[in-house]
Amino acid sequence: MGSALKVLHVNYSDGFGGADIACMELHKALKREGIDSHVLVIKKQNRDSDIILVSKKGFVLNLVKQKISEYILKFQRTANPIHHSLGIFSSKALKIINKSPYNIIHLHWINREMLSIKDVAKINKPVIWTLHDSWPFCGTEHHPNILENDLRYKEGYSRDNRSKSSSGIDIDKYVWTLKRFWWKNLKIRFIAPSLWEYEAFKSSMLINHLKCNIVPNLIDINIFKPINSDFARILLNIPLNRKIILFSVASDPSLDKNKGFNFFVKALEIISKTNYLDSLHILILGTYDRILPLNLPVATTYLGFIKDKTSLAAIYNSTNVLVVSSMVESFGLTSLESISCGTPVVAFQTSGILDIIEHKKTGYLAKCFDINDLATGIVYLLENGESMKENCRRTVLRKFHTEDLSKQHIKIYEEMLG
Repeated sequence: MGSALKVLHVNYSDGFGGADIACMELHKALKREGIDSHVLVIKKQNRDSDIILVSKKGFVLNLVKQKISEYILKFQRTANPIHHSLGIFSSKALKIINKSPYNIIHLHWINREMLSIKDVAKINKPVIWTLHDSWPFCGTEHHPNILENDLRYKEGYSRDNRSKSSSGIDIDKYVWTLKRFWWKNLKIRFIAPSLWEYEAFKSSMLINHLKCNIVPNLIDINIFKPINSDFARILLNIPLNRKIILFSVASDPSLDKNKGFNFFVKALEIISKTNYLDSLHILILGTYDRILPLNLPVATTYLGFIKDKTSLAAIYNSTNVLVVSSMVESFGLTSLESISCGTPVVAFQTSGILDIIEHKKTGYLAKCFDINDLATGIVYLLENGESMKENCRRTVLRKFHTEDLSKQHIKIYEEMLG
């Protein structure tokens, strides 16, 4: 059956966001297994012929739709720091999908008005949908507001259970109701990349009756692997005699507060008062160095945005500890890449990261949003992280081997085709 599979992945972009990377890694792994696999995108950033662009004009039109969506969302004021999406505008993507020769449609991150809620219901082929976040069973929010113990996705969206910190038009309720109307006969099979996302899906009111499998996201373990840390530091011109702390900023932290850059800065403020100050060096990975002054007496290198995976692997290998201070992660791709290189991770004890980090074995799990414990975890790994390197790599090879995960996907595809 495997050779008969024709898989079309649908994702907003083939770029460098978490869902983009996960989608592309799965696509490449399927190709290695001999599967006919392509990717449909609105925003194309690579010249790969396997990547299908909806249309050149479609990208410009999509930007207009995004701006309209952003304007509409301003009429709802919420304390939830997570990204919000409407999903009310259709695109040419649906027509391409339904007229295509593919017998499996694998949805990934379809927001920014790539596919509307109605479009999803109108797909006329077997559909798999990977939960790169919780948007499919929430309102406009991509994850519930865990800071306020938001239970609307479990109870249904009503006037009575709306957060007291929210005001304006209840667009979350409108979008959730729209999903309930259009998706009442939905026959999609879901994939959750983590146990936490699976449990959230199964406790949701909207689509908990549908089948869902737990299959982690893939990384290239032949690139993200341990190399000599001194060699990596020399290669990157990073000091050999310092303890290196890495933080990755994929998006503007003033807008994407979920990534917890403020938690990281406050933890550094605590650590800067200890004897570690003179031995530290901070690496900031990402494109937003112009707005990230730490204002601390700690040597800092801004690496910018790194596209090349080999260079990224070298950065992980040069580092003593990666800090992931997100409030919620559906999975935690950066964390997996890091431990695959043998570099332990400190993170909060929450969400999808729990499937990757084992406390004091492959990293340190701090109490949720406790700055002091986050700082304690950073220091703990600076002192003890070297002894975790082998266990980090063994964990990846045991639980996240690329071939095993690609074959799990193929099995699901075959089951969908009967």
